[in-house]
Amino acid sequence: MTINNKEISKLPAPADDFFRQWRDFMYSGKVSFNRGDSPVHGMDHYERVLYHALAVGFEEFGADNQTLEILAHAAVFHDSRRLDDEFDTGHGARAAAYYTRFCGTDSGVVYHPETDIAIRYHDLPDELGLEAIRSRFSDAAAKRALAVFKVFKDADALDRWRLGNKGLDTRFLRTEAARSMVDTARGLVAATSAYDITDMERRIASRSDRSHAMLLIVDPQTDFVDGSLPVAGARVAITALAEYVRTQGDGYAAVVVSVDRHPAGHCSFAGNGGIWPRHCVAGSEGCGIWPPLARALETLPKGFTVLAKGTDIDREEYSLFANKAAASELDAIVAAHNISRIDVCGLAGDICVRNTLADGSAIYGKERFCVLRSFTASTDGGHALNELIESEKLCAV
Repeated sequence: MTINNKEISKLPAPADDFFRQWRDFMYSGKVSFNRGDSPVHGMDHYERVLYHALAVGFEEFGADNQTLEILAHAAVFHDSRRLDDEFDTGHGARAAAYYTRFCGTDSGVVYHPETDIAIRYHDLPDELGLEAIRSRFSDAAAKRALAVFKVFKDADALDRWRLGNKGLDTRFLRTEAARSMVDTARGLVAATSAYDITDMERRIASRSDRSHAMLLIVDPQTDFVDGSLPVAGARVAITALAEYVRTQGDGYAAVVVSVDRHPAGHCSFAGNGGIWPRHCVAGSEGCGIWPPLARALETLPKGFTVLAKGTDIDREEYSLFANKAAASELDAIVAAHNISRIDVCGLAGDICVRNTLADGSAIYGKERFCVLRSFTASTDGGHALNELIESEKLCAV
């Protein structure tokens, strides 16, 4: 336990009692935490998020015991199923499933659907959480669920000070109550962190250095997200990628997007003897980059490059490198920016991402590639891509 009684006493009643109750529950051993010992996503983080959730929640809802309990549950369980400290998009869904199972036992913890939503979508862009709330709750209930969701996202964000002086961009906070707590949150990290914040900031900056890195996004097109040939999980992966591009994309030396751009009579289409439905026809809406990602890419100050494949009516090109013109242009970008690392993601992991990785590794060396799993979706649940990653010992985060 790290937050002292003096700090706890600053919480208004009954938020202070809720904090003590659920902090004790956290340390009771009843809940398992995959990363409980992590300096980034360990118990100190849970405590501070619990503190912020109850403080901001009280400001937004007052002494509403049920809402404070909903927020406390979210704080306790939200990162419980993290697998690593990197881009583990999807850990919210795993944690929500764990929370649901936990409440179904004789634990005495009452299940709240608002908690489920807050946990499930806390690691995803807001728009996905808002869409889920609208579809799951009635109009009256949706209003409170939305407010809870925003409060919890802000509570989690307030603890980003643990990542260093640039950890939190206050412009993205959603509530006035959270904005009023920025200095408190920063001081709480300084008082309770078990590691050197400055050193953590240096290590994160070093790990995040992309000055000689390329982001290669494979086929993030509308037809593969929600069009004629949708890939399971694509919408979540590419929506999360859009947020990543908005917040991290300008750090890359170059951003490249490959796209299928097929003629209307392409050999891959079922009507022409191929195995796929008609998709990504040049000039069609389905051929375009999925709009949320396209808007994010358009904000990049250095711009981005689109490279087309599958342009020959009689030739299938699953790999970007199978298209000579695209491969040549990519090679020129690699040379011009002295690219030493290529981060790869996109659709579909078991087909075009896998083939692009295999060919690219043969050309540039497998040590140059890293797969961003959170921003990749596959038609086979990721099995083929994982096999390649493991057999070739490729970097994957």
